[in-house]
Amino acid sequence: FALCFGLRQPKIYISTKTGTFRSGGLISLSSVEDPAVNIRSYNASGQADIFLYQADEAALIRNLLRDKDNNQINKKVDISQLQLIASQQAFVSTSGETKITLPLSQSGIWLLRVSLSGITADNFIIRSDNGVLVKEGNQEYIFWAQNFRTKRSASEGSLKLYSLLNKQTELVSTN
Repeated sequence: FALCFGLRQPKIYISTKTGTFRSGGLISLSSVEDPAVNIRSYNASGQADIFLYQADEAALIRNLLRDKDNNQINKKVDISQLQLIASQQAFVSTSGETKITLPLSQSGIWLLRVSLSGITADNFIIRSDNGVLVKEGNQEYIFWAQNFRTKRSASEGSLKLYSLLNKQTELVSTN
């Protein structure tokens, strides 16, 4: 039966309270949100090993680089240069979500690694007091920033826009 229809490979999915489940990538959290994620799995259940590393912008950018077909260039995150902040175990199953509270400060970049039944999911987490929304207009980008704590629009700031095609290339920088 499995040979006829094929078995789907086990996967680990991670989301925030308001987000959709992802099998790796980037999670954004505001500083006013609960510093927690939900973990769910497909075709795997058991004790998951959960590791939280302090990361930086360079590690995040390396992970976001893409080729011309939009395939991720660096599929494995190199944790050798990252500092382990916390680790724990939690039971994860296919039948529900497991909420994990993380020891995150108000702002920063972290790598969350979850391993279960021989599979691993890596997600970078960015947490900040500020959020930026971008919309593409008529041959232009429109940026709007807000402070999550005060709920006020940002009156000033700086912005860098990068191309991540094969390498990091700064396209625009403003102050």
